[in-house]
Amino acid sequence: MLEGGRISNSQLIFMLLFTVLGTAYFFLPGISALFAGRDFWMCSALAALPSLLVILVIAKLHSFYPGLSIIQYSEKITGKAAGKVIGFLFAFWLVHTSSIIIQEFGEFMNIAFMPLTPTLVFAGVITALSGLAVYYGLEVVARAAEFLFPILLILALVLLGMAAVNIRYDMLTPFLSNGVMPVLAGSLASAAWKGEVVVAAMLFPFLNNPSQARNTGIYAVLLISLLLVLNSLEVAGVYGEEAKRLLFPVLNVARDINLLNFFQRMEAILLVAWIAGLFAKLTVFYYCAVLALAQWSGLTSYRPLVMPLGVLMIALGAHNYRNVTELSNFITLTWPFYGLSLELLLPGLLLLVAVLRKKKTV
Repeated sequence: MLEGGRISNSQLIFMLLFTVLGTAYFFLPGISALFAGRDFWMCSALAALPSLLVILVIAKLHSFYPGLSIIQYSEKITGKAAGKVIGFLFAFWLVHTSSIIIQEFGEFMNIAFMPLTPTLVFAGVITALSGLAVYYGLEVVARAAEFLFPILLILALVLLGMAAVNIRYDMLTPFLSNGVMPVLAGSLASAAWKGEVVVAAMLFPFLNNPSQARNTGIYAVLLISLLLVLNSLEVAGVYGEEAKRLLFPVLNVARDINLLNFFQRMEAILLVAWIAGLFAKLTVFYYCAVLALAQWSGLTSYRPLVMPLGVLMIALGAHNYRNVTELSNFITLTWPFYGLSLELLLPGLLLLVAVLRKKKTV
């Protein structure tokens, strides 16, 4: 058996929270602001709808094929040949997204904190740490997320409280001064980021209480949306329209904190949150990627794939995105369509075929 571990529904919620927040918390406000201006905080709220739809689709598929992942039931729905193609596409998306996460970590650390250290060093360290957790199995990955999330939530709330004195209501107004279309455009990137909860299609089979898979996913999406809206409101309240000119606006918020002339430049807290959050996110994606490839290729263990896949992901990220500009352009312009096609369109088509096939057998 590839994975004998089990996770609780609350552990899955923590894993899904990290799946999105691990990078969206830091990158998404600036990207959404490019489209929506000062109204970018609305993008996170609107994007809750497609991400809820992702959960509803994969939860329905899980109810049709309990105990199976999306890699496994793709073959049952579409046949062996087409199922192999679909499984490979989803597995590739997991590997590719993992490489993007690794590169995001390296670029952020290089630009924001250690400009003299090569990005490859950061990529190697975070991949090795995540790979170690992945090697020891799903339960270790789940416990890491369960342990880290309360700590990071406290850090985020502390930063929000300290930055509150810099928030100005006039930075948020007038609402929708450029109409609703810029907000809808900005919501695409947010929707693709939140759509990463589709990794639950690999994790639902290992729940202790699989009958609550749908509700668990819904709770996770609602919590993600709430935290991202609060984060975006914080950035918008401090910088307003200027947020779109900042590469990492959350980092600027932390650096501009000056509370009682004593608590200043709190980016150290942000650094801790960034490293821990991205480690948890990468670990979830890394685990799902090796499990997906092992299921797709019919292996009896995923562990032989851990190290070679880690090397491949580092190389893929470094080759595809040679600098932060290329990475930012991909995330801003290409990722929304690329991400949603694998997160929502592909599972949606699988569900459609599954429903039609079930109707024929009735």
